[in-house]
Amino acid sequence: MGFVRSFGKYLPEEGITLNAVCPNVVRTNISSGAFYEMMEEKGLLTQMKAVLDAFEHFLDADISGECMEMGPNGGYTRRAPAEALDRETTTVLELLYERGHKLHEPKQ
Repeated sequence: MGFVRSFGKYLPEEGITLNAVCPNVVRTNISSGAFYEMMEEKGLLTQMKAVLDAFEHFLDADISGECMEMGPNGGYTRRAPAEALDRETTTVLELLYERGHKLHEPKQ
């Protein structure tokens, strides 16, 4: 999530967006069928359709650097990046942006 939030902020300048879909438990081949059945019985399984809908949301939106956290039953939230720790950290982040931005400028 940190990677998405940090790089996603700057990539639109390159014509690229970067976002993440972060579902709770989704039925895959990673775990056993019994585990997924138990999760589904308790109403805790995130449906794959909801995950695909989240990806489509990001494809249709003009946003970058956000993570969509998804719970069971299709609930979701998009969270903005965490605030900087303090004023000094804000200054550090601004200076890092300026330094990194210069590295992406076309070479003459």
